Amino acid sequence: MTTDFGGHALPSENGFQVVMAIGAGAALLAFVLASFVPKHRVAVEAAAEGPAEGPAPVAEGSGAKA
Repeated sequence: MTTDFGGHALPSENGFQVVMAIGAGAALLAFVLASFVPKHRVAVEAAAEGPAEGPAPVAEGSGAKA
């Protein structure tokens, strides 16, 4: 899969196509494997309880206007 050019071995067009096919296969395999990774899920009990505290209080003299 090389071509001799001026005494130097260079990759041929078929060489580039094979490398691209190997890369595409590796990307497809990575996609398939990544699709089996479980997602993070929130526990049912924690979601049903709600937040432990309300929103944080805002200081009156902060200078911010709503």
